[in-house]
Amino acid sequence: MKKYTMIGMLITSVLAIGITTYSVAADNIIPKVVLNNIEIQFPDAKPYINEDSRTMVPLRFVSEALGCELEWIESSETVVIKKSGSVISLRIGENYSSVIDKDNNTVRKELDTKAELKNERTMVPLRFISETLGAKIGWDEAKNTVIITDGELTATPAATSTPTPVATLKPTPASAPSVGRTISCSNTTEVQNALKTAKPGDTIIIKSGTYTGNKSTSGNIGAYFYSGESGTADAHITIKSESASSPAILQGTAMSSLYVLYITGDYWDVKDLKITNAKKGVMLDNSSYTTLYNCEVYGIGEEAIHLRDGSSYCVIESCNVHDAGLLSPSYGEGIYVGSDGGKWSTFAKECDYNNIKNCTFGNCKAEPIDIKEGTTGTIIDGCIFDGTGISGANSADSFMDVKGNNGIIKNNIAHQNGNSIIVNAFEVHQRSAGCGLNNDFYDNTVYMDGTSPNIVYTDSNATARAHNNTRSPAGNMYSGNVTQY
Repeated sequence: MKKYTMIGMLITSVLAIGITTYSVAADNIIPKVVLNNIEIQFPDAKPYINEDSRTMVPLRFVSEALGCELEWIESSETVVIKKSGSVISLRIGENYSSVIDKDNNTVRKELDTKAELKNERTMVPLRFISETLGAKIGWDEAKNTVIITDGELTATPAATSTPTPVATLKPTPASAPSVGRTISCSNTTEVQNALKTAKPGDTIIIKSGTYTGNKSTSGNIGAYFYSGESGTADAHITIKSESASSPAILQGTAMSSLYVLYITGDYWDVKDLKITNAKKGVMLDNSSYTTLYNCEVYGIGEEAIHLRDGSSYCVIESCNVHDAGLLSPSYGEGIYVGSDGGKWSTFAKECDYNNIKNCTFGNCKAEPIDIKEGTTGTIIDGCIFDGTGISGANSADSFMDVKGNNGIIKNNIAHQNGNSIIVNAFEVHQRSAGCGLNNDFYDNTVYMDGTSPNIVYTDSNATARAHNNTRSPAGNMYSGNVTQY
């Protein structure tokens, strides 16, 4: 794991917008970079202009100059930056980054070129800084110099000529969201058709009542209700109950088969629904930027909610998840993020930067939350766990099993409630080489029945950090490779 510093990755992304407006790109002359009056030195990897005519800069050196915290995740070639409660991630080969702010809001930031690896250095465009960190950038054409001010200093950058502002630093306003259609549904056929034909900006409103799905008319034989359509960043597709206080119920016909709601498109908002009576409740496959809000998922044969096959940047918020694994306790997780390593040839393992917050869990026969190996940056925040029902099947003996990397588990409350199966509150395991590392547990409160269970346990190869966790009654706190800070 390589550690750098945080503002750096962001700052290293801004050069790429404006410099191409000037002769530097046309002449292919590499500019100097000055940050807060000091020229940044690049000893072993120089800035260059890539095939998109964007100036690329080594991340490490700008990061060190800005004094930020940054980590390099080798397994997924991802840079993760943490600052002031925010988490920013950028993967090599991608032309966008993800920003999770201190309030746990996730924003996707588009870039006009991709991050690259060159001579074992992470190279990024400078545009990222202006859009994400608010740094100011100027161009001194006479000196072929890019001038960066981080916004915290009042000193004017030293230059013999007045820097010309880079015109493209002002973000381009997003296109107006499409209005979309409002589709009112009062029977199963209408709900299924609305899902199958959804367009960006559509709002599907389901009247109060119970809707029993049918796989033969859903559009997917594996689900009672299905959509493969996608919204956009500016025009999500919404499906919700007409009345949040009297929510519509989407259900299957038996806990032994199928998914109740199956979505394989991006940018969905699922709100105020009850989902019950199938093998799995909600399945998201390759569905990113999807939100489940104020839903109740219960009475499920296996896991209640599963984020799978690359589903990333999703939010599950204020949901009530209970009575999962009623038919198969070994697979009765409340929320399951990612896939077991044995399934990676079938499903993409990178289910990254998903956010589960303010949810409640009860009577889940396996762990209420299982974060699988191969995932990165899952956040669990403000959830409440009732240990009643955790069965011990398939080694389910904790409120949460973490096998991914760089997770943040904070502000949660867990109650053992007399269940002697629970041996630790939170467990971290390495099920695949390079996984189960650098997970952070802080500001959690657990109520255990005795002194033996730990708040955080890691196996011999996994690692975790812990801070300001509370245990009642007093007893064992940490076991394994847990660094307290």
